Amino acid sequence: MIENIFAGSGVVAIWGVPALRQIAGVFLAVFLYKNCKARNYDKKWLWALFALISPVLSVAGFIIKTKISEDFGVDKDEQRSAKKYAIISVIIYVLALIIMVASVITFAVSGVIGVANDSIELLPHYYDSNGVEHEDYRTIPIYDKDGNEYHLDEVSDGWNCDSYYDEAGNEYSLDYCYITQDGYFYYDENNELVDTKEALWYYDKHWTDENGNLYAHIDKGVYWDEDGNLCIVYYTGWTRLAFEQND
Repeated sequence: MIENIFAGSGVVAIWGVPALRQIAGVFLAVFLYKNCKARNYDKKWLWALFALISPVLSVAGFIIKTKISEDFGVDKDEQRSAKKYAIISVIIYVLALIIMVASVITFAVSGVIGVANDSIELLPHYYDSNGVEHEDYRTIPIYDKDGNEYHLDEVSDGWNCDSYYDEAGNEYSLDYCYITQDGYFYYDENNELVDTKEALWYYDKHWTDENGNLYAHIDKGVYWDEDGNLCIVYYTGWTRLAFEQND
């Protein structure tokens, strides 16, 4: 539970808050565009683009421009309409700030608790199924029930390892790669596995086949910890147990 709160708050801070700020930037861009239109300013689209790139500087620049420029024939109705977008933008910015502060505090507190009770590893040790330690989970081989070996693809920049390859060089997209409770690689090429619906949070989810066998999705890679528990590396770079216990 703690690791999910830890991961969730991190995702919100890294992805959710910037997304909210971008939405607020769009409303701010509309506000500047409509205000420029109401004041008969040239280069309305440039002001709108400036708002998307740098909201604070664009607002400061616009205020300065309104102070040094003479306005002739200002469209008051257009100005009032523009203010609505400014208000919405400010509300979203404030909301993003509140969420950012809350997520950072939650991230820090859950991280400390998780490290203290060993449910979160900041620097995990990576082992393969034979108990051999690796410096990187990307070098860990996994095997199917027939003994065939699979490795993550090698990417020079260390990003976007999105496929497994067998010894013959055949590619297996991570979208369909799963691991069984016994630690065997399974490729669901025909998308036949079914969500168990036992969890709402994606990284708690498991899948099952027609015989009731459980599977965990290999989001970015897998490894075994020092206690022999099978772990998943997911897209944010954090890790979790693939199953509650290795049975």
